[in-house]
Amino acid sequence: MVVKVELGDLIQATELGKNMGGFLGEVAAGRRMVVLYNGVPMGALVGLEDFEKLGEGAAVAFGSHGMPVSTTAEPAGGTLASFWQLAESLPAKHTVVGVKPNGGCVALPVAAHYLFVGEDEEDLIALQRAAILGATMSASPGEAQFVLATTRSVHSFTEFFADLHVPHIVCDARDLEFADVAERLCLQVRGEVSRRARLLRENRVGSIARYREKFPDQATDVPDLVIAVDYDQELRQACGELTQLLRDVGRRLDYYGIYVWQFATELSEPPPKWVTTRIAGRVATAADARSLLFTTDAARNLAGGEAYIGQARSAAERFTIVSPDGAAPTGIYQSREISDASVPWPVFPDSVDLEDVIDRWRRNTLVSAEFHDATVPIGLRDRPERREVEVWSVNLCAPVWIWAPSSAARTRVLQLVVQAASRVYPAMQVWAVGVEVQPNAQVVRVAQQASGLVDELYARIRASQGHSGLPEDKWVLLVIDTDNAVDVDATRLDFVVKEGPSCGVCVVQTKHKQYPMSTPENWIEVSAAGRAERRFELLASAPSSEGELVKWSDLVAGQSSGKGAPS
Repeated sequence: MVVKVELGDLIQATELGKNMGGFLGEVAAGRRMVVLYNGVPMGALVGLEDFEKLGEGAAVAFGSHGMPVSTTAEPAGGTLASFWQLAESLPAKHTVVGVKPNGGCVALPVAAHYLFVGEDEEDLIALQRAAILGATMSASPGEAQFVLATTRSVHSFTEFFADLHVPHIVCDARDLEFADVAERLCLQVRGEVSRRARLLRENRVGSIARYREKFPDQATDVPDLVIAVDYDQELRQACGELTQLLRDVGRRLDYYGIYVWQFATELSEPPPKWVTTRIAGRVATAADARSLLFTTDAARNLAGGEAYIGQARSAAERFTIVSPDGAAPTGIYQSREISDASVPWPVFPDSVDLEDVIDRWRRNTLVSAEFHDATVPIGLRDRPERREVEVWSVNLCAPVWIWAPSSAARTRVLQLVVQAASRVYPAMQVWAVGVEVQPNAQVVRVAQQASGLVDELYARIRASQGHSGLPEDKWVLLVIDTDNAVDVDATRLDFVVKEGPSCGVCVVQTKHKQYPMSTPENWIEVSAAGRAERRFELLASAPSSEGELVKWSDLVAGQSSGKGAPS
């Protein structure tokens, strides 16, 4: 007899001690529970009816996390069943990696941590492809999603299945030996952990599994998330922060429904205790084999295409790896309900065209037909912790300041603002004073002395006060370098800045000498990336000579916290 236990029925020994009476009441009502100690099943709570059946000699088989790990796969015609045949008959939310000598199928529940190790790289990759692909065939994207992580330029799974669209993969993180790439993945994973923790806290439930039970209509919002690490030993050497984060995730067991699958060609350190199911191909030393499989060193003598599965408190079992060779059958996901298909985590582009930024902004913004809010998009803001890439915009009706000690950097950002304003509001006139702007149809006035243009705008505003707003073709964007505009009347310029937007005049001021004591609403600061004084989680790309927005590592822009100037 096999008693199936849902993940939500797993309880920690500490939980049992705190609420023994409550759990016993639920058991009396028919619920079955497995008690975990340090993540390992140690016992079960069952009602008298189930207990009597056990007394009759029936065995209750529990595998990793209370789920069976072996089902029977009858060979067809005396031949070993293929991966595709086995995957079609998998239990829900399981995967398959091999077949035992007695014909038993090595089926693993998706919701568990695993460590796959083998010095035979071909066998290790076969295990990885089988594990990931089998999971996606037995679960919908609303039940299981994958994050692929590798230090190499391509993940082994996607390299083999390059032509297969797997809707379960939400993130394909590569080149993780680079600090900025690894940092972004860390932020994404931490953001997901925080989101799930907030749901548990707000709804007063102890695990994601319980949350799904309590709110079944929202279960697809928190599917099991598997982080599949390719060449794990390389990641440990290249990125300590990400490695530590994955360890922290692993130690939390299944509270948050996030699991780590590690694939490594060598065992560079003792296996973590929280990984209680380990799969070993051929390994180099007896010590590695014993460490991996708990009890045996037989993995040293495995033939190619073979592996052992070891679990805490059980003997290791040898099996033959089933590899998903050949092309995947057409329509392997068509039989499953994928209306809850996952939304991939956004990728931050290396470069982006200004037109693309404007298109994104228009899709996400209700642009008024009237010219009341002169907002222009000027770049993309990376928010990995929120799994968002936002369009960053400035409102020209609020005074805009651009501060930078570098004139080149200041000019590039200024060009970006002018280009964006000209494309979004093509009838707006641009007046430039003491700054370099690329000529276009909207740049109608260019001067080195500020006093004349400022005085003209001052008079226009004074004359139009109390009247209705001007049509767009009468609006003016004044771009002025205030440090060089020594001839301007400061009182009149301040009047133009404050009263201008209500009368059709917007002002963008550049500054490089003195950092202001108070920070305007729209403050764009240009400084060196990675400095301790950086206060922004933002990318504002600089325009190239072709008008394209390209990632510029020296540019950091955003709303300042109002603190002192960077050194």
